Amino acid sequence: MRQSKLKKISEVIAKFFKTENPPKSNPLDILIATILSQNTNDVNSHRAFKNLKEKFPSFESILTADVSKIEEAIKIGGLAHQKAVRIKELLVELKEKTGDFDISFLKNLSIEEGIKFLTSFKGVGLKTAGCVLLFAFNKNVFPVDTHIHRILNRVGVVKT
Repeated sequence: MRQSKLKKISEVIAKFFKTENPPKSNPLDILIATILSQNTNDVNSHRAFKNLKEKFPSFESILTADVSKIEEAIKIGGLAHQKAVRIKELLVELKEKTGDFDISFLKNLSIEEGIKFLTSFKGVGLKTAGCVLLFAFNKNVFPVDTHIHRILNRVGVVKT
């Protein structure tokens, strides 16, 4: 019953908002932007991402930068030190695991495999992984934050 209700809600939302948009960004950019969006508002997270890309135009330049320089670039987004460390650690680990900064291979993995890979990085939880799979690869996932969870309770999809 819950799946049929979710499917119906998803269909109505997709029809109303015409949500079938092809991905427009590099999947790793989406991952980093999503990390920067944690615990802040959209305006500040977008500014932090823009500042980061202006100061560090390549992933390699972020990888070789001092954490303090990354922190300075993203400070508008809040929790700058924590996020700078996470982003740098993620890039180091990604390069070790895959040999480069390309996560487009996630497109060919199942949702479960994609989530497992993404959440293996410190600072990447289920919601962040879900956002990457949804926005970078148009996977059929539904990232849930506190506000969405509250709405789902109110409309009777979940009872928690």
